[in-house]
Amino acid sequence: MNKRENKQNRVQLGADKRSVLGERQHSILIALYRYRFGTRQLLAKSLGVAAGSSLHTRLTALCNHGLVARRYTSHMKLQGKPAAYYLTARGLRVLQQIDDEPRVTAQLIKASYRDAQVSQSFVDHVLAVYQWTHQLQQCYPALRVFLPREMAHYHYFPQKLPDAFGSLKTASETHRFFLDIFAASTPRAAITKTIAQYLSYFRRGGWAVTGQPLPALLFVVASNQEQRHLQRAIRAVRQRIDCDTTVQIAITHQALAQENRAPLWTPLDEPERSYSLEELWR
Repeated sequence: MNKRENKQNRVQLGADKRSVLGERQHSILIALYRYRFGTRQLLAKSLGVAAGSSLHTRLTALCNHGLVARRYTSHMKLQGKPAAYYLTARGLRVLQQIDDEPRVTAQLIKASYRDAQVSQSFVDHVLAVYQWTHQLQQCYPALRVFLPREMAHYHYFPQKLPDAFGSLKTASETHRFFLDIFAASTPRAAITKTIAQYLSYFRRGGWAVTGQPLPALLFVVASNQEQRHLQRAIRAVRQRIDCDTTVQIAITHQALAQENRAPLWTPLDEPERSYSLEELWR
């Protein structure tokens, strides 16, 4: 039994001494720590378990012990949206207690109190990132994905963190990218600001401290119309900032099917072509 398992066995969930945190419950806490919000279906997919009664029982137990909270309003029910789960401050403290890695900070615990009040559009966005990154990893098992809570531990990422950072290792090299998802309701001014921040970050040499090639910028939008607008916005910002650094930029408005390596990504400089993820760097 390793050090972490020993710690887990000493963590009591409640007054009942038999109620201890098991490995599967610990996996749920880790997933919710990483993604911030998750549905039962998404948790089941990423943990490789069934979404049935066993997972529901574990989530209910974690909720009853105050480690996880459930977000499910009458409005969500009317819209057919599933319940979303997230770690409470107590859940983060328990994770901090049993984990050897310095993932949970006092600052994160303090900030977590806002999770009960964030907007539904924010939760929907986080769940979309969860869905996309999980499906990308299903398509590309060698892909490593880092989410904002993980990127926050590294000083070299942009101040406004991307939705996800991916690192895809191939036989010859490793390709990296920032991934952002823009919903149809995302204000266009916010999209333009995000693009400008990335290009300014690269121009200032923010990534240079890593000694690695610049990551590509991958954007997911809601429709073909939004894709055309984003292409125009990027060209305008690139001209205004006068960024002479070569950055691979690609966009898609298509849904990603599980285990499907279809050519979804349209490079900014090749608007009539589409490539699969690994083909973008060829």
